[in-house]
Amino acid sequence: MRSPSRALTWLGLAALAARALSASASAAPVVYTMQGTVVPVANDPLGLSGATLVWVATADTGDTPTEVLTDPTDPGVIQGRYPAAAVGTFSNRPGGAPDLVLNYEASFLTFNRFSPEPAADSFSLDNTGIRLPGNPTTFDFFSFNLYFQNQEFFPGSEVAPLPLFGPGDVASLTVDCVKPSFDLTCLYPLTNTSVTAVPEPASALLLASGLAALSIRRRAA
Repeated sequence: MRSPSRALTWLGLAALAARALSASASAAPVVYTMQGTVVPVANDPLGLSGATLVWVATADTGDTPTEVLTDPTDPGVIQGRYPAAAVGTFSNRPGGAPDLVLNYEASFLTFNRFSPEPAADSFSLDNTGIRLPGNPTTFDFFSFNLYFQNQEFFPGSEVAPLPLFGPGDVASLTVDCVKPSFDLTCLYPLTNTSVTAVPEPASALLLASGLAALSIRRRAA
């Protein structure tokens, strides 16, 4: 017969795992990683030609949008804007220049397209108005725009939350060039691009530890 103390411990561990599962399902810190290679260009005012870019932004799938955007001319689309702490690192710069690190507040946009005919839902990281040290010009830096395979990836007609997704969910990925803000001049194209979205290690560790503890305790009982 299982002792009362052992049963209570089992219940406590079960509650821990349930909380971890619930948190993982409803609100999960997510690390979004975007990367690519800057195409070599002859005119290189920012010293980025041929560099490797890794852009990391963190957010939470339970975040509330800071702005909900609609367009009276296109009522079948609703957008949500979410804050994102972003860090962009440009390594392998020409001439052995040191890594360029951009650390600032960016924003994510979710696009839920639902009527009259659903089109591909999408998700983007908006990097605009960035000023480099010692440079008075503001730039728009490699905004990543991801389109999902499932046209109804975001269900319903409400503003979509920040998504978790895998490689099989992505239909296409486009990346805007670096350009001076409010200017269409493309300074640097990007190639070999990719985007991933994974739960933050701390969240995954909490869930795994709760389930592992349950398994060990169950065998001991």
